[in-house]
Formats: sequence, structure tokens, C-alpha cells
Amino acid sequence: MTDAERPQYCESITPTKYNANPLLWLVSSQWKYVHTTRPELYDLRADPGETNNLIDQESDRATAMLDRLEGLLQLDTPPHQSARLAQDEQAA
Repeated sequence: MTDAERPQYCESITPTKYNANPLLWLVSSQWKYVHTTRPELYDLRADPGETNNLIDQESDRATAMLDRLEGLLQLDTPPHQSARLAQDEQAA
């Protein structure tokens, strides 16, 4: 996989300032997966304005992107932080 093909990870923790969930993205050259309370998936080539959420129509792709996102987060999260994230998810 070349750097151009490698998905990019993005996050916004600003929503946590307002007691909302953070937004996490995984973006490739064609697809954008947004992990939040109601996940979103967009085909950026066909829908650059991100108006058509394909989460139901492309559930396999969404699951694969979520798995990749979770893998990236596990690599980058210290063990004590992982336990805290799991507790936060259970409390939600």
C-alpha cells in the first residue's frame, strides 16, 4: 500500500466540551467513515458533498473501516487509556 492509498485518521474532541461523543474519521481516497453515535459512510468520489450516508448500503465496507479504525486506536492507545475508553462506552 502506498502512502496515497493509506487511509488517514482524523479526530475531533471538541464535542466532548459539550458532553457529546468525540468524532473519529477514517478517510481514504474514495471513502470516509465517521465513527460516532450514528456512524456514517460516504463515497467521496460520487458524493463529495457528503449528502448520502451509505452506512446501510455498504455495511461490509463500513465494518471493515471500523475494524481498521479500532486497530489504529489500539496501536496508539496506552493500556490504561484503553480500559478508560471501555468504561466510558459502558457508561454511555
